[in-house]
This record gives sequence, structure tokens and C-alpha cells, in this order.
Amino acid sequence: MKKLLLLFTFLLLSVVELYAQNDFRKMNWGDSPEIFKEKYPDIQFEKEIDGVYTGYAYSDYIAGVKAKITYIFDKDEFVFGTYYFTLDRSSAYSEDYLKDYNTISFRLSEKYPMIDAHEWLNDTFKDRPNKLSFAISLGHVSLAENTFTESGTFINHTLVKSEGSIEHTLIYASKEVLSKVAESDDNDF
Repeated sequence: MKKLLLLFTFLLLSVVELYAQNDFRKMNWGDSPEIFKEKYPDIQFEKEIDGVYTGYAYSDYIAGVKAKITYIFDKDEFVFGTYYFTLDRSSAYSEDYLKDYNTISFRLSEKYPMIDAHEWLNDTFKDRPNKLSFAISLGHVSLAENTFTESGTFINHTLVKSEGSIEHTLIYASKEVLSKVAESDDNDF
């Protein structure tokens, strides 16, 4: 009986450890599209191709906020996971976007040590917290927070006004793809 209990405990800990290692949802960096399809056999994904990247997307709710969730592959290796929270907004009020941002921010901070990286382009409302959503709607501030996990995953959460609309995104990226993007940017000069 003790051996059976010990075996069960070992198996349970192995399963917990296996699932705790995931970099984005059920996926690990470098996983292939085949592994991805095995892990999500019941979800109908939209396939999107953008240059060298191939993405598989679907909509769901994260912490009560509607999101487009995308798994992005580079040459058949999983490298990015994204949440795009500004889908089908019935409200154009910046207060609603800020509320969603704060909801996701709270959930992230429960799991990761997020670091604020807000950028004020115009500090007229900087010291007036009750005007933050108004400042966002004017494009005066871009809210951002980010971190690196122990496994090296970069997490970036933003709320910005871009090209006339407010965008709320959460991106998970492998350290390998960050190095590749940085190298590509360096080669532009």
C-alpha cells in the first residue's frame, strides 16, 4: 500500500510539474504545429500567415474579458502567444478599456512580478489619477507593464492609443524570438 501511495504521489507531482512548465497556455516554446493541434483538437482556429510567421487564432474570454488568442509559429516552432482584448467593443469609452486593463493587470500580478513601464507623451494629466482614462483616450499615455519569467519568457501587457483607436494587448514571447527580433532591428541600420 505504501508503494502504491508513493507511486501515486510521484505521478501526481510529475504531472503537476509537466503542466507548470508551459510557456503559454498548454504550449512550450519550440513546439511544432502538430503538437499544437494535438493539444487543441476541439477548437476551430483561423490560420493567419504574415511573412515568415504562421498564426492560429480563436476567441475566448480571459478573466471575463473577450480576447482573440493567437499562437504564432516561426518555421514550425512556437515563438509567440498573444491576447488581443479590443475585439468587438460595444463601448468606445476609455474607462471600459482601462477597467479591462486593470482586471488583466491584477490577474497577472497574482502570478508574476510585473514592472510598470508607462510612458507619458504629454504629462498634463499625469498627477491626476481620476483623469487616466481621459489621458489614454487623448493618447497622452501608454500603459505598459512587463516581466521576464524564471524560464525566460517575456510578458508585455499594454493599453495604448494607436492610429486613432485604443488597443489592449498581452504578449508572451520566447527569449529566442526576442533575440532574433533585436538582431533584425540592429541590421536595419
